[in-house]
Amino acid sequence: MKKSKTPKDPTPKTVQQNRALASLIKLGVDAHSDHYRVVRQIDNGPLQPPQRMQFEKFLDWAEKQKSLAKRVVVCYETGTFGFYPARQLEKRGVECLVMVAINLDEGHTRVNNDRLDARRIAVRLDRYLSGDREALNIVRIPTEPEEEQRDLGRQRQTLAGDIKRFADRGRAYLRKWGYRVKGRWWEGRKWEKVQASIPAAMVAYLQRWVAILSSLEKVLVEIHTALIAQGEKHLNGRVLPVGMGLLSYELLRLEVCDWNRFKNRRQPGSMTGLCASESSSGPNRQQGSVTKHGNPLMRWVLVEMAWRLVRFQPQCHAVAPWRERLASGRLTRPQRKKIIVAIARQLAVDLWRVATGQSTYEKLNFVLPSPKLAAAA
Repeated sequence: MKKSKTPKDPTPKTVQQNRALASLIKLGVDAHSDHYRVVRQIDNGPLQPPQRMQFEKFLDWAEKQKSLAKRVVVCYETGTFGFYPARQLEKRGVECLVMVAINLDEGHTRVNNDRLDARRIAVRLDRYLSGDREALNIVRIPTEPEEEQRDLGRQRQTLAGDIKRFADRGRAYLRKWGYRVKGRWWEGRKWEKVQASIPAAMVAYLQRWVAILSSLEKVLVEIHTALIAQGEKHLNGRVLPVGMGLLSYELLRLEVCDWNRFKNRRQPGSMTGLCASESSSGPNRQQGSVTKHGNPLMRWVLVEMAWRLVRFQPQCHAVAPWRERLASGRLTRPQRKKIIVAIARQLAVDLWRVATGQSTYEKLNFVLPSPKLAAAA
């Protein structure tokens, strides 16, 4: 007997494929320079064994997952690789989340390796997509122009730190031989005085540091000029309150990228890391020093601006509640620092309100420069 042929399914092949598609594929990734460890989870199924692959192969493989599911989401930690992998995945139509790097060993097992880290990221990704928004601390992926501009500000801070480090090395060398110098000892007349007071061998040694410091200073001036020009272009004729500082404001703006990213006043305050830490249980409530979990450059700039505003803007919204205590003269140094931190946190919120059109500098009692001074500037 001839076997009867199985009738062909009249459903088009594409429809059959669509019926077989999973709803969601989640990929937890532990990234390294020479390889990626990837753990896949299809819908709510079990986590699959970790796979090891090169970066380019991973991109192709992740793109192929789109033919298996309606939605594909990748998650990896911030670090050396920045946002380049995320941008490459998004170009291929794959959704990508970048999480803040943390200690993934929640159970404190003291066992860490690439396979376990990829698995733990996949577990957190599953919880996050299931509705637990605290499972991942997601980082906003900046656009390429935003990141290019922001890199300029960060390069300035790096150079300023390098200059301080090399200056301290020269100062420590002199102190070792019994000489003490203060300030910018390598510049102009100060360096001439130093040369006249030390032996020739020491001058030859320090001359190398002077050459490095002079070249770094030159680059720093170039970057400073570029940042000022960039800030003036952004303001487009608008003026900043007296004492706020164009460079400080520009550095802060570049770190924020987009003020509209914040939905409420707590979010800009949280990003600064200037919120009080807390250890509470039941009726016991204890607050400690600031968490410092946010952006360190934003925190530094805001504190610097706060010190200036105490002097130049005593009536503004952020400073006014503390004006009498600061003027009393009875505060210790730590107490003054705590007040400055509070002012800096409120200043971040006030700047967000101005940038998003919720308020103006005038409503927040900032003093703006007179038209004559603004025109001269």
